Amino acid sequence: MKVYLAAIAGHVPSEMVQCISAFMDFCYIARRNAISSSDLTKLQELLSRFQELRTIFADTGVTETLAAPRQHAMTHYIRSIELFGAPNGLCSSITESQHIRSIKKPWRSSNRCNPLHQMTLKVLRLEKLAALRSSLEAQGLMWGSTSQYMAHCLLNSHDNSDYCDGSDDESHSDSNLNSEDPGCSYDIDSGGDDDDDDNNSNYDNDDYDSNRNEDSNGGDSGGDKGLPGDGGLEGNGQCLPTDAVQV
Repeated sequence: MKVYLAAIAGHVPSEMVQCISAFMDFCYIARRNAISSSDLTKLQELLSRFQELRTIFADTGVTETLAAPRQHAMTHYIRSIELFGAPNGLCSSITESQHIRSIKKPWRSSNRCNPLHQMTLKVLRLEKLAALRSSLEAQGLMWGSTSQYMAHCLLNSHDNSDYCDGSDDESHSDSNLNSEDPGCSYDIDSGGDDDDDDNNSNYDNDDYDSNRNEDSNGGDSGGDKGLPGDGGLEGNGQCLPTDAVQV
């Protein structure tokens, strides 16, 4: 940056060169990793010198005002360093970022006819949308996308219709259970089903043996054994019509 001074020397007033020199020395000290008390004193002297010499830009007609945001921020550097330490790696371009969102983009979206009103209206609407989004996020209403919400509603309505229809399709129930809760470790085919199958098979064998004994004795009445005489077969939890059983 010091090469810049040699490039402008002799082409601009000497006060401008001295002002830029004071500004650059201020920047070099503020960028150090460690800043001592003597450095802070030097910063204050350079800041006062810069503010005294910068009026040359207004006197020569280069600018009409000297109230730039970054120049104003320089007045807070010394106090901030005393409170928080050296601003190593600090970036002061946050004002440029805000300038892009608040000035450049609204200007580009305007039709150049009375742009100030259009830009102000656009910035106001964007701020209202941002406030609405923050409010909805705090209420938990911004989860996922619209398609995910519709898929969730359709899945719930499909499950409710199956429940109302009384569907007994176990494979369908298993798929719904696994799809609703992927982390569920419950196995629908484990547990007491094996014991029930064993009990049913044992009961069927006993019922078959008793039927063979009654047939050999010439008995044809069902009674408690579930033979055709009682109008149905109820041994293993099933109910069959009489004409469906042949002895």
